[in-house]
Amino acid sequence: MKQRSVGVTVFAVLFIIGGVLGLISLLATPTLLRSAIEAPRIETQAQTQLKTVLQTFESRMGISAVQVLAGLAVGVGLLMLQIWAWWLLLALTGLNVILTLFGVATSGALATGGTSAVVTIFAVVFSLAWSGLIAWFFTRPSVKVQFRKTVGSSQ
Repeated sequence: MKQRSVGVTVFAVLFIIGGVLGLISLLATPTLLRSAIEAPRIETQAQTQLKTVLQTFESRMGISAVQVLAGLAVGVGLLMLQIWAWWLLLALTGLNVILTLFGVATSGALATGGTSAVVTIFAVVFSLAWSGLIAWFFTRPSVKVQFRKTVGSSQ
Protein backbone atom coordinates (compact mmCIF):
# COMPACT_ATOMS: atom_id res chain seq x y z
CA MET A 1 0.00 0.00 0.00
CA LYS A 2 1.30 3.44 -0.96
CA GLN A 3 1.79 6.11 1.67
CA ARG A 4 0.24 9.54 1.18
CA SER A 5 2.28 12.48 2.47
CA VAL A 6 0.86 15.12 4.77
CA GLY A 7 1.22 17.73 2.02
CA VAL A 8 -0.85 15.73 -0.46
CA THR A 9 -3.46 15.15 2.24
CA VAL A 10 -3.63 18.87 3.06
CA PHE A 11 -4.09 19.83 -0.59
CA ALA A 12 -6.71 17.10 -1.06
CA VAL A 13 -8.70 18.29 1.94
CA LEU A 14 -8.45 21.91 0.74
CA PHE A 15 -9.83 20.90 -2.66
CA ILE A 16 -12.67 18.96 -1.05
CA ILE A 17 -13.54 21.86 1.26
CA GLY A 18 -13.40 24.25 -1.69
CA GLY A 19 -15.64 21.97 -3.69
CA VAL A 20 -18.22 21.65 -0.93
CA LEU A 21 -18.24 25.42 -0.37
CA GLY A 22 -18.48 25.92 -4.12
CA LEU A 23 -21.51 23.63 -4.32
CA ILE A 24 -23.18 25.45 -1.45
CA SER A 25 -22.48 28.76 -3.18
CA LEU A 26 -23.85 27.53 -6.51
CA LEU A 27 -27.04 26.34 -4.85
CA ALA A 28 -27.59 29.25 -2.45
CA THR A 29 -26.52 32.34 -4.40
CA PRO A 30 -29.43 32.52 -6.89
CA THR A 31 -31.96 32.17 -4.07
CA LEU A 32 -30.25 34.81 -1.95
CA LEU A 33 -30.03 37.23 -4.89
CA ARG A 34 -33.71 36.72 -5.78
CA SER A 35 -34.68 37.36 -2.15
CA ALA A 36 -32.64 40.56 -2.11
CA ILE A 37 -34.20 41.72 -5.40
CA GLU A 38 -37.71 41.13 -4.06
CA ALA A 39 -37.03 42.69 -0.66
CA PRO A 40 -39.32 45.54 0.31
CA ARG A 41 -37.88 49.05 0.25
CA ILE A 42 -35.02 48.19 -2.10
CA GLU A 43 -33.99 51.06 -4.33
CA THR A 44 -34.60 50.69 -8.06
CA GLN A 45 -30.93 51.18 -8.90
CA ALA A 46 -29.85 48.52 -6.40
CA GLN A 47 -32.54 46.18 -7.70
CA THR A 48 -31.29 46.65 -11.27
CA GLN A 49 -27.70 45.99 -10.21
CA LEU A 50 -28.73 42.83 -8.35
CA LYS A 51 -30.66 41.60 -11.40
CA THR A 52 -27.53 42.09 -13.51
CA VAL A 53 -25.45 40.16 -10.97
CA LEU A 54 -28.02 37.35 -10.94
CA GLN A 55 -28.11 37.14 -14.73
CA THR A 56 -24.30 37.05 -14.90
CA PHE A 57 -24.14 34.41 -12.17
CA GLU A 58 -26.75 32.23 -13.85
CA SER A 59 -25.06 32.53 -17.25
CA ARG A 60 -21.83 31.20 -15.74
CA MET A 61 -23.31 28.50 -13.49
CA GLY A 62 -22.53 25.68 -15.92
CA ILE A 63 -18.81 26.36 -16.12
CA SER A 64 -18.73 27.04 -12.38
CA ALA A 65 -20.39 23.69 -11.70
CA VAL A 66 -17.78 21.93 -13.86
CA GLN A 67 -14.99 23.71 -11.96
CA VAL A 68 -16.47 22.82 -8.58
CA LEU A 69 -17.04 19.18 -9.50
CA ALA A 70 -13.54 18.91 -10.98
CA GLY A 71 -12.10 20.32 -7.75
CA LEU A 72 -14.05 17.78 -5.70
CA ALA A 73 -12.89 14.97 -7.99
CA VAL A 74 -9.28 16.13 -7.68
CA GLY A 75 -9.55 16.22 -3.89
CA VAL A 76 -10.97 12.71 -3.66
CA GLY A 77 -8.51 11.41 -6.28
CA LEU A 78 -5.56 12.92 -4.44
CA LEU A 79 -6.66 11.22 -1.22
CA MET A 80 -6.69 7.93 -3.12
CA LEU A 81 -3.35 8.74 -4.84
CA GLN A 82 -4.90 8.31 -8.28
CA ILE A 83 -2.67 9.26 -11.22
CA TRP A 84 -5.63 10.81 -13.09
CA ALA A 85 -6.12 13.22 -10.17
CA TRP A 86 -2.46 14.29 -10.43
CA TRP A 87 -2.84 14.94 -14.16
CA LEU A 88 -6.20 16.68 -13.76
CA LEU A 89 -4.78 18.87 -11.01
CA LEU A 90 -1.86 19.98 -13.18
CA ALA A 91 -4.16 20.56 -16.18
CA LEU A 92 -6.56 22.66 -14.09
CA THR A 93 -3.63 24.58 -12.63
CA GLY A 94 -2.31 25.40 -16.09
CA LEU A 95 -5.79 26.38 -17.24
CA ASN A 96 -6.13 28.64 -14.20
CA VAL A 97 -2.92 30.48 -15.12
CA ILE A 98 -4.09 30.97 -18.72
CA LEU A 99 -7.57 32.14 -17.71
CA THR A 100 -6.18 34.48 -15.05
CA LEU A 101 -3.83 36.16 -17.49
CA PHE A 102 -6.50 36.28 -20.21
CA GLY A 103 -8.98 37.78 -17.77
CA VAL A 104 -6.56 40.52 -16.75
CA ALA A 105 -5.70 41.29 -20.35
CA THR A 106 -9.32 41.57 -21.46
CA SER A 107 -11.13 42.99 -18.42
CA GLY A 108 -9.74 46.51 -18.46
CA ALA A 109 -9.82 46.50 -14.65
CA LEU A 110 -6.22 47.65 -14.40
CA ALA A 111 -6.88 50.60 -16.72
CA THR A 112 -9.57 52.01 -14.44
CA GLY A 113 -7.15 52.54 -11.57
CA GLY A 114 -8.22 53.01 -7.99
CA THR A 115 -9.58 50.31 -5.73
CA SER A 116 -10.68 48.09 -8.61
CA ALA A 117 -7.12 47.88 -9.94
CA VAL A 118 -5.70 47.10 -6.49
CA VAL A 119 -8.24 44.32 -5.94
CA THR A 120 -7.52 42.94 -9.41
CA ILE A 121 -3.77 42.96 -8.82
CA PHE A 122 -4.19 41.22 -5.45
CA ALA A 123 -6.49 38.57 -6.97
CA VAL A 124 -4.11 37.94 -9.88
CA VAL A 125 -1.04 37.69 -7.65
CA PHE A 126 -2.85 35.34 -5.27
CA SER A 127 -4.17 33.17 -8.10
CA LEU A 128 -0.80 32.90 -9.82
CA ALA A 129 1.01 32.25 -6.52
CA TRP A 130 -1.49 29.50 -5.62
CA SER A 131 -1.08 27.92 -9.05
CA GLY A 132 2.70 28.17 -8.75
CA LEU A 133 2.65 26.52 -5.33
CA ILE A 134 0.51 23.65 -6.62
CA ALA A 135 2.68 23.13 -9.71
CA TRP A 136 5.88 23.27 -7.66
CA PHE A 137 4.62 20.93 -4.94
CA PHE A 138 3.05 18.29 -7.16
CA THR A 139 5.97 18.11 -9.62
CA ARG A 140 8.53 17.46 -6.89
CA PRO A 141 9.96 13.93 -7.29
CA SER A 142 9.04 12.96 -3.72
CA VAL A 143 5.40 13.84 -4.44
CA LYS A 144 5.18 12.52 -8.01
CA VAL A 145 6.36 9.08 -6.88
CA GLN A 146 3.30 8.77 -4.64
CA PHE A 147 1.09 8.69 -7.75
CA ARG A 148 3.04 6.09 -9.73
CA LYS A 149 1.45 2.77 -10.45
CA THR A 150 2.66 -0.13 -8.41
CA VAL A 151 2.66 -3.77 -9.44
CA GLY A 152 -0.77 -5.22 -8.82
CA SER A 153 -2.42 -1.84 -8.22
CA SER A 154 -5.80 -1.03 -9.73
CA GLN A 155 -4.79 2.45 -10.96
